[in-house]
Amino acid sequence: MSYLSGLKKMQATWKLTTKTLPARAKVPGLIRGKVHPFALPVDQSELNLYQGIRDNAIKYWNNNDIQFHGAALPGKPTNHLCSSQILCINVFFPFMDRPEALRDLLLPWFPDIEAMLPFGDGRFLEFESIGGVHNYLGEEGHLANRRRRGAGNTSIDVVAQYRAIDGQVVRLLIETKFTENYALTYMRFRSDGSDRGLTYAPLYFADHSPFRTDLCPTLDAFWFEPIYQMLRHTLMASETVHQKLEPIDRVHVVECYVAANKELLKVRSQFLRQFGSTTLEVWHSILKDPDMLVPITMEDLIAQPIESHHPELIPWKAYLRDRYRGVFR
Repeated sequence: MSYLSGLKKMQATWKLTTKTLPARAKVPGLIRGKVHPFALPVDQSELNLYQGIRDNAIKYWNNNDIQFHGAALPGKPTNHLCSSQILCINVFFPFMDRPEALRDLLLPWFPDIEAMLPFGDGRFLEFESIGGVHNYLGEEGHLANRRRRGAGNTSIDVVAQYRAIDGQVVRLLIETKFTENYALTYMRFRSDGSDRGLTYAPLYFADHSPFRTDLCPTLDAFWFEPIYQMLRHTLMASETVHQKLEPIDRVHVVECYVAANKELLKVRSQFLRQFGSTTLEVWHSILKDPDMLVPITMEDLIAQPIESHHPELIPWKAYLRDRYRGVFR
């Protein structure tokens, strides 16, 4: 049984037994024309989000024209209870306006944090970020010829930034993974036949490339997920520092994944298997600076007892442990 199959059963059980959902939300929901017990009714999809962030998260998504993945209704989250994007929002959104709590959450992996830094809107996280007005990867807009957060171009799930003890400004590009299980699909060409290699090859082979091109002298090894996505995120991190369009001294790519999903770390590129048995091992082997990639399991992240210093987060932690039973303890 796949991880997703088991999780669907867990989420269906949670939906029926939790006290956080009203009776009208406990009936099966419709996804792609079929009714499923692991889905909320479409008109109750906003209940997929933790109550403490629900209204603000939906407002943030709509105000910033961000796409809700798998949504059945415009401007509403998906009704699929196993959504990775929903997990990401439920875990990180409570820290949007809590810089001290966010610092405490990240400190075990980034002990040089002196203070979290806000973005232009005054908040301390950005979701589905495409680099703002800075098109670091030179990507074309594939949705009505425009770039949109969360769809059609490289988007980062969560972005944070901090001032380090040494005075440097550090940005974190955080990618969250939950139920993903990738097929062996060759990703070089888009559905319209255009070649993605024309966009990313100049960055990969540049003198300032973050990759050891002596070990991997071809992009052919990278056209399989999740390696293809990791390639783009790593190039975005590198270009953010190289292009100097923002006062950023250092960028880390943070892979925040659910360790219980063993499929996530499989190396699907035959060429890259010589560099490691997992995608994380491969990445550390082929980066010029292995510290650029920081892996964090979602289980370890949630295990941080930050609610002991930030008691307002006690209901949030209780919700996560109830909602994602078998994942967070």
